Amino acid sequence: MKLDIQSWIRIARRLGKHILEPSDIDTDSEIKIWRETYKSSEKVMKDLNDPHFFAQKAVLKEEINKRHTWEDFIVWRRQRDRNRRLQLLRYAAVVLIVMASVPIIWFLVDKPVEFPVVVQSGIEAGGKKAFLKLDNGNEIFLDKQLLLKEEDGIVIRNTQIGEVSYQDEGSIPLDSVIRYNTLFIPRGGEYQITLADGTKVWMNSDSKLIFPVRFPGNKREVILEGEAYFEVAHDTTRPFYVKACGIDIRATGTAFNVMAYGNEPECKVTLVEGGVNIEKNEFLISQLTPRIQFCIDLKTQEYKTCEVDLRVSIAWKDGIFFFEQESFRSIIAKLSRWYDITIVCNTPDLYDYRFSGEIRKYENVLKVLDMLKLTNEITYSLQADRSIMIYKVND
Repeated sequence: MKLDIQSWIRIARRLGKHILEPSDIDTDSEIKIWRETYKSSEKVMKDLNDPHFFAQKAVLKEEINKRHTWEDFIVWRRQRDRNRRLQLLRYAAVVLIVMASVPIIWFLVDKPVEFPVVVQSGIEAGGKKAFLKLDNGNEIFLDKQLLLKEEDGIVIRNTQIGEVSYQDEGSIPLDSVIRYNTLFIPRGGEYQITLADGTKVWMNSDSKLIFPVRFPGNKREVILEGEAYFEVAHDTTRPFYVKACGIDIRATGTAFNVMAYGNEPECKVTLVEGGVNIEKNEFLISQLTPRIQFCIDLKTQEYKTCEVDLRVSIAWKDGIFFFEQESFRSIIAKLSRWYDITIVCNTPDLYDYRFSGEIRKYENVLKVLDMLKLTNEITYSLQADRSIMIYKVND
């Protein structure tokens, strides 16, 4: 029995129904005939019960989306498979399932057909997300344009491109009461803020910045939890302080990155240009020059400095994951925060493996993991709860 494309679609819908609404599939006469007629149907049934199968298809979908036409995809597919001696599929099957509450449709074909190809992994990259907490306790989700003018002349503007700014248009005496706002960046988010003095701050996922709405007095001071990149407005008369992880980072006009997550083993300050002093308990403990990184162990409080490749520390603000002999534990932490997912290794020693590579952080997480798979050290599977399990190859 040879099936036409309409029959394949009808079978696919039946398969999808059985998956979404579990029932005895053996009682479906049309599916029974299909399984008895086509030996390859057993592979399809096996794939339907393998989450990793759909994870692989999601990566392939990202490649398809980069091609403007189906013909371009076919050319790419043939190039990709040119070294593989696989038998061509002699059937076409349409598989309909749901992963992470999102419908997924995948076409397996042996020749071009006039149908769309759509795959969703349910784990997309992070984006512009932030909450602003005012000093009166009100919270604002920064998801739309905003113009807020407060009584003391502070103007808060939020754009649709992920940036909030403060501008001091008042004439309040410099010795007035200092009001603080807090910018929260959730997991899977990033945002940019321009403070009242003109300092620009890029905020990474799972971070918090506490800052005054204006900077009276003879110094400027903010408190950071998480990660941020600072371009400090030059003002030699009023040094700029970032308080993080028990240290004070002092600058007058410079650019630097601070990685200060409480659940990381170290706090790191990386200087891009200018100069900064690192102080602890009001004592100077280190002075940095460009390309030098300061690291302090949060457990032992021991610290050190070393010269680094700046891309490792600041590529994130430019939309890049850049790894240079980075531990898998550190990579997993970054991916988990950015994609707001849980990643677990089934073998503890995998956390100490080291990887190098570069990829856009706006790619699907599965594509990032597939880049790491190229080392032939690891593989992974996507779980039903959106978590990802990492396995050692040949483990």
